[in-house]
Amino acid sequence: MEITDFGEVENAIWQQIGQGTPFSNGLTGPQRLRNLETNWPILPGEWIEIHGLVVQGRIGVPESERENPQRLLVNLRFQIGISFAALNDQLAKTIDYAGVVFEVDKIVRTSRAHLIAKLVSEIGEALMERFPIQRLEIELRKFILPNAQYVSVKSDWKREKS
Repeated sequence: MEITDFGEVENAIWQQIGQGTPFSNGLTGPQRLRNLETNWPILPGEWIEIHGLVVQGRIGVPESERENPQRLLVNLRFQIGISFAALNDQLAKTIDYAGVVFEVDKIVRTSRAHLIAKLVSEIGEALMERFPIQRLEIELRKFILPNAQYVSVKSDWKREKS
């Protein structure tokens, strides 16, 4: 079954579990991970996540839409280059997520982008440049259509190993 609507993902998971084939099989290692029937990989590893970050920005194609700052919502998910166990409770070895939030807010407030796709690119490029993030996923939501909860764009970045 191919899923084209995110709302169907949960139903697909429960259907797969109901058939006796859970999608994770315990997540004991990359060799044991499977693709959910969406063909999206289930990514192993440890992630830092920031959900529901509310920011204000002037975004949109028509000038009338850009006159006043709009409420936008950002979801971030990133991996660092060290295991959580190896951090030894030392902030210097990880990424200060308050700094990430500050940077995202600054970019959104000062951006001159018209499209949310451009804005999400600006956010990703800046975070990858400023922080030692190994993998980054961003979703940016805009609440502009009266008959939809939101419009969103998603993008991800992966640092090339040197």
